[in-house]
Amino acid sequence: MTRIAPTVAQLEREIDVQADVVRAYEAVGCRVVSFSQGRRTRQTVGIPDLKIYCARLRLTWWMEVKAGDGKQRSAQRAFQAMVETCGETYVLGGLDAALVQLRRLGLVAAPLKDRRPRG
Repeated sequence: MTRIAPTVAQLEREIDVQADVVRAYEAVGCRVVSFSQGRRTRQTVGIPDLKIYCARLRLTWWMEVKAGDGKQRSAQRAFQAMVETCGETYVLGGLDAALVQLRRLGLVAAPLKDRRPRG
């Protein structure tokens, strides 16, 4: 199996996206633990970039941050399957995915353009 390493530009985009994601979670009072590593470590293969803790709702979830065209590796897909099998939430994507999660939990309101008139 050929492993294609991300380019420097892809990594920089993902780092920027991750910083935006962390700021969004922290803005609503969540705490974020980062597992992102720029080098090889002994941590579990496929572990997501972030674990988010929301004390207000007594919830946690995992998030694998991907910039626009980023793809999950097979180890990341396997980790996601394990997490979801155990009933935990796994969020995949960038800032939009983080905001969807925050809306789903009622921590932020939907943008005005997404709100449908009632009646």
